[in-house]
Amino acid sequence: MTILKMYWSSTSQAEHQLQVIEIVQQPNLPGAVFVNQQPIQVGTSLTRGQQLTTQAGAKVALQQTDAEGARLGSGSSLTLEKDCLQLGNGSVVITGLSGCLGAIIVNGTKGIYTLERVNYSAEIKVLAGQVEVSVPRNPIAQSIPLQQDQKITIGLTGDEVGPVRLMLPSETQRIANGNLFQGFQIPLPKQAEIAELRTPTIAPTPAPSISSKPPAILPAPTPSASVQPTTIAPSPTPSASVKPTAIAPAAPSPATVDPSQQPAPPLRPKHTPGCS
Repeated sequence: MTILKMYWSSTSQAEHQLQVIEIVQQPNLPGAVFVNQQPIQVGTSLTRGQQLTTQAGAKVALQQTDAEGARLGSGSSLTLEKDCLQLGNGSVVITGLSGCLGAIIVNGTKGIYTLERVNYSAEIKVLAGQVEVSVPRNPIAQSIPLQQDQKITIGLTGDEVGPVRLMLPSETQRIANGNLFQGFQIPLPKQAEIAELRTPTIAPTPAPSISSKPPAILPAPTPSASVQPTTIAPSPTPSASVKPTAIAPAAPSPATVDPSQQPAPPLRPKHTPGCS
């Protein structure tokens, strides 16, 4: 029983304690973050009942576990209550924890949302997951579910409850580029669930398919060393000083002469005796 009591005591204390993990401030504003009006540094723990305050130009990140934390904006204040982070002024982004403002309670254990005080009203905007808003003193606002990219405005007394509205992409982008996110080096717990803050992934360029490749141009074949190309020498041109010799036709051989084909001898006139 003693061991169980010690465990419950340490667990209860851990549930109501946040550690300062990062302070973002202008160089000319040293000591611009306070707990109960005392300047603090990174590593300071915020316990139940203590008030955290930031001056203009300074903001602070808090964390309880890997899935639970908050960031308090510039010129803001909050108090760590028993069941929630009570926002006094300014703005805060909360993940995995419940927040409250005036008579309004936001159960945010399943979401990431911003809570902002605007004059006498509170604005709740859901960046990821879902939350449940309630006003215990108002019977018609006992449970108002809000999904990602939805928002609502409620009077601090809980008597005036506005409609649930859809945020435009430009509005969520302004939040991602605004006071509660820019300048911080340590990511907010579960920050990757916020679409506007996801790191774009560059897909590798797919290799072209075989059918899409242009036909390869093959180089001309190199003749093998064992096969020499045949060179046709041009015919020699006869020299100008050398005349071609006429070749007389060969005389027919006697054996080959046909007697019938020889010409007849010329006829001589006969001499008649007694005639002078």
